[in-house]
Amino acid sequence: MDTAEKKQATVAAVPPSATPSAPPPYSAFPLAARRLVLSLVTAAGFFGPLCGAIYLPSLPLFEDIFHASTTGINASVTLYMVIFAIAPLFWAAAADHWGRRPVYTVSLAIFIASNVLLAAVPANIAALFILRILQALGSSAVASVGAGTVADITEPKNRASAMAIFLLGPHMGPILGPLLGGQFAAPSRWRWAFGFLAIACLPIYIAIQLWLPETLRSLVGNGESQCHQGLLKVQPFRQKKADGKGPAQPSRWRVFSALLVYPPNLIIITSTALLFAGLYAILVDFARLWLDNYG
Repeated sequence: MDTAEKKQATVAAVPPSATPSAPPPYSAFPLAARRLVLSLVTAAGFFGPLCGAIYLPSLPLFEDIFHASTTGINASVTLYMVIFAIAPLFWAAAADHWGRRPVYTVSLAIFIASNVLLAAVPANIAALFILRILQALGSSAVASVGAGTVADITEPKNRASAMAIFLLGPHMGPILGPLLGGQFAAPSRWRWAFGFLAIACLPIYIAIQLWLPETLRSLVGNGESQCHQGLLKVQPFRQKKADGKGPAQPSRWRVFSALLVYPPNLIIITSTALLFAGLYAILVDFARLWLDNYG
């Protein structure tokens, strides 16, 4: 037997089990399902910043309707932004424990309900403050949970592109908000700003209930257990773990504190905070400047 025949015999003698298998894909969801998930979380992320900006053209009007000072009405803007900034920390912790779907379900329900109440209840400054808090609480979850969902289904080498698409939603809110809000800045139409938010968010909420699968990797891994269900199958409220045990999770406070003191994170947080502070400082005064100069 020559050398070539010996090599062929050796290869044939190797059992199939000894051949290394390919690693499982990062996400088992098909491309269509991943695009659907990305579209839903992008659309849901649009409403938080939109809700903050659609309110601004009506600020001078609200001083008369709610019998409040300029400082008092401006405080409702500040309160909304403070809650919108802090609440994602708690929503993210809840999503990491219970899953993404329950957080989307609860938070968007709060957002829709608060808008319905703002459109329906009598004008009262205390009710305005309370319901603006609920608006911010409900709409802020997608800011953190949406980014987590994108990370769940997108491998690191493609994640920047997916995150850029996701951020289209939150970034379009401050752009379109004042344009839409100006259409409702009248004594007979101001409630429709909140009615519009509730009506526009409702189809997204229903679509999420029907078609958004659970993506939390500590619950479903790469999603292989769900990817065969089909896009049109109604998803359960909360997904159980695929197996009985998962990897040990580090302390959330330890992770948060480590990220907070990491210099690149501090630079990004500070620059973003200054950017949005300047943006809203200008937008809040624009409505009054235009009213004073152009009537």
